[in-house]
Amino acid sequence: MPLAINLTSKGAALLDKLAKVPDTAVTELAEALAEQLQNLATLEQIFTKSAQFKSISEKDAAELLRFLSHMCLQHLSETESPKELAKACIDALQRLEKPMDKALIRVLQPRLLKIFGADALQLKSKALRVMQSHDNVFSSTEIMSDIRPVFSPNEAIKIDAAVTFHTLVINYSVVSDQKRVSFALDSQDLLDLKKAVDRAVLKEKSIRKLIAQSGVTLVAVN
Repeated sequence: MPLAINLTSKGAALLDKLAKVPDTAVTELAEALAEQLQNLATLEQIFTKSAQFKSISEKDAAELLRFLSHMCLQHLSETESPKELAKACIDALQRLEKPMDKALIRVLQPRLLKIFGADALQLKSKALRVMQSHDNVFSSTEIMSDIRPVFSPNEAIKIDAAVTFHTLVINYSVVSDQKRVSFALDSQDLLDLKKAVDRAVLKEKSIRKLIAQSGVTLVAVN
């Protein structure tokens, strides 16, 4: 089934802008996006460590990079083909109430292919598919803390004691559905959870160090 996407008016405006910037700006954007995806760099890190945007303003570059990276990551698990993703963008533009001018589309399509076809993007695609091969994929979490009064058995309005407790809420994805599960935790549970997370963070650092020494490319999947 062909990939189909929907564009907001802002997304359409950004693609229009991408069709109108100089060719050199497209190259700069493609390189910055590849760096961001492969090396865990944030947009701010990209802007501060190199003056690579010479053909486009930082404001326009930031808007386009945010849009393009979101577009890539949102649809990477749906297709391995940069050509298919580029075509889906063009098709979405043509379905708009006011379609993009055909001359601009002829300019935009190869530009999208250049950006979506970056090697780093293909690595990211495969890494995401590996991560999402699990039945349940973590989305987000929060811990809600509360206090409950313990009333006297003899006098209903008298508070004899209080207990604190916490609720761990985990949001996760099952195929395309969002689900939520909650766990009641006491103080010791919190400490056990923190210990497990701290240990996992240390193991992550050790694994990253080992991967760096091996020369294998580490791809961010967050």
